[in-house]
Amino acid sequence: MMIEPAPAATKGLYIKIISVFVSCLVLLTGTISCVDKKAHEKRSNIMISLILDTAVTGEPSKPPALPPPATSLKGWQLNGTNTGLAGAGIADRNSLDLYNPPADQVQYGTWYVPAGTIMTGQRIEMGGIDISAGGITFERCYFHPLSIGRGMPLLRGAGAAQNIIRNCDIDGSAIPLNGDGTNPACGSIAVSCANVQVLLCNITGLASGVAFYGKEPVTMEGTFIHDLVQGEWFLGSGQSHQDGFTIRDYTGSLALIRNNYILTNPVSLMATGPVFLQATWSNCFIDNIYIEGNLLAGYGYNLAVERDNGAYGKHLWAVNNRFDPYSGWLAYVEHGPGWALWQDNNLNDTGQTDNRGAAVAEPMTQANGNLSAP
Repeated sequence: MMIEPAPAATKGLYIKIISVFVSCLVLLTGTISCVDKKAHEKRSNIMISLILDTAVTGEPSKPPALPPPATSLKGWQLNGTNTGLAGAGIADRNSLDLYNPPADQVQYGTWYVPAGTIMTGQRIEMGGIDISAGGITFERCYFHPLSIGRGMPLLRGAGAAQNIIRNCDIDGSAIPLNGDGTNPACGSIAVSCANVQVLLCNITGLASGVAFYGKEPVTMEGTFIHDLVQGEWFLGSGQSHQDGFTIRDYTGSLALIRNNYILTNPVSLMATGPVFLQATWSNCFIDNIYIEGNLLAGYGYNLAVERDNGAYGKHLWAVNNRFDPYSGWLAYVEHGPGWALWQDNNLNDTGQTDNRGAAVAEPMTQANGNLSAP
């Protein structure tokens, strides 16, 4: 009996299975020898994600129960007049009292905000604000930094208790150029936090908008991110990189991104895009991200998912969003299980009811290592 050689497609499948098995074996060895519970959980999740790395979309999973919305407006209804301080009825943000924190709360130019602080109606010009102490609320405040550490976030920290930033303006446009002509704002981000709610804010003038991470619930809602800066942030750096919103490592119960207008502008060849989900490093895992009611507009890919060097899970949902791709690039998925739910996502058409233009097709998983945003 003559045995015929396996078809090329079958050979490819065998190779893929062997490759996944070897990868899983390596990860399993690390998991068994790992003492740290967090690392153990991450390695297990990465192993599962590798097994699910197919050329199709993810299996449907039930969306989570959601809290009531912070605003009745959808992302495509937001602008500079109904977000941030203007949305809270404050027409002249420069009229707010300037707040200078006590000297004993400032170290090397960073304000370490005490736990439980509740601050309302203040103008804050510090170039670094650490809210790791937790339980902190900023409401109707104007963050107007006059300097910033090169490559540093403006607001940062993983709160011991959840922090809230609500109806605030964050504007980095007053940060001066360095003596060599480079712009320190070009390497910075407005908010890089865990365990936080960013609600009804107006964010502009830094290289990127908001980054979430961690394993506690996080929310960005009713927020307008726009007019990000670009340029060299140190000599020879080249054009800076812009993310409107990004998650690189998140294992919490829910990251809710709802009813925001995220615009990556002005013209940029280095804009990743309005929403960029990437498990950047080998120990990164992202999951449980719900994206609904947003207007995703501007340069780069409007909505990107990348497994990259880490992995992501089967609980990513995109529902009722509007897309306006200035670069002509809508969405993509690089490796991994893909979207658990892709529903009612459309081009943004101001001439149609609810801005509902042509349907945006669900991006299927592509096992293409060269497919990558800037």
